[in-house]
Amino acid sequence: MTETAGRQPTPSASSPADDKPAVLIIGGLGYIGRFLALHVQRNALASQVRLVDKVLPQLAWLAPEFAEACSPDKFLQADASREASLPKIFDRPGGKQWDYVFNCGGETRYSQDESVYKLR
Repeated sequence: MTETAGRQPTPSASSPADDKPAVLIIGGLGYIGRFLALHVQRNALASQVRLVDKVLPQLAWLAPEFAEACSPDKFLQADASREASLPKIFDRPGGKQWDYVFNCGGETRYSQDESVYKLR
């Protein structure tokens, strides 16, 4: 914050983005996850966003308005139902933790082989 004579303090231009929370969205390319990501991005609510989904962004039928919010640099392809994927999903550089984790994931494809459902 900077203060000018006789005026209220104003935020300085160099406010660190790190003051904002880091957000992890599991199922980030699903219907709810993509709109949550869009809301976080449009309102600059997070210092870091990671979207995790089994589906690649190129196959998720994303409308153009999601291009920035669901960009490849924020995306990680992983299956959260697989224990081996959990470190890749939850680990952050420097041993930091996520401030908020939103689980928007779920199985939406019906009529798959029974073994698919047993793994979840």
